[in-house]
Amino acid sequence: MIIVLFRTIVIYLLVLFVIRVMGKSELSAMEPFQLVVTLMIADLAVVPIESSETSLFNGIAALIALLFVQVLVSFITLKSEFLRSFICGRPSVVIKDGEISTSELKSLRISRKELEEQLRIGGYTNLGDIHLAFVETNGALSVVLKEDKNPLTKSDLDEFMSLSRLTNLLYKGGDSE
Repeated sequence: MIIVLFRTIVIYLLVLFVIRVMGKSELSAMEPFQLVVTLMIADLAVVPIESSETSLFNGIAALIALLFVQVLVSFITLKSEFLRSFICGRPSVVIKDGEISTSELKSLRISRKELEEQLRIGGYTNLGDIHLAFVETNGALSVVLKEDKNPLTKSDLDEFMSLSRLTNLLYKGGDSE
């Protein structure tokens, strides 16, 4: 009983360390290889806890080796765009100028209803307002609105106020405020 408790605590601390070293991006939106690593960590962590025949050192060595491979793959994908697209994939354009690409949806195995649901969740109810929509490599949906449908920004308001002042000056015949 004490041995299982000790092994659990050691493996828990090691898994916590491995997840922290992997980085924050691993926890928020995982790429396919990151998900595989996370699942393998979970599986490898259970073996030395469950089986007293398995050496605790072997479990620790496996987790450290997996951490090394994951950090190496992350480094390689940062340095090589080709390898990044090979390992992680590329975003897919599913909507262009308000038109849904049914062939792209088919290749992604996403139904039109699922896409429409994700658009509604994101607050996009009119396909005509969308310039581009991507399914990112982590499965998230990114939407780029048409230029005239983008929300008003501070710079837009500043530009409007400058034009408004100029119009007032011209209309008043050059009088200042």
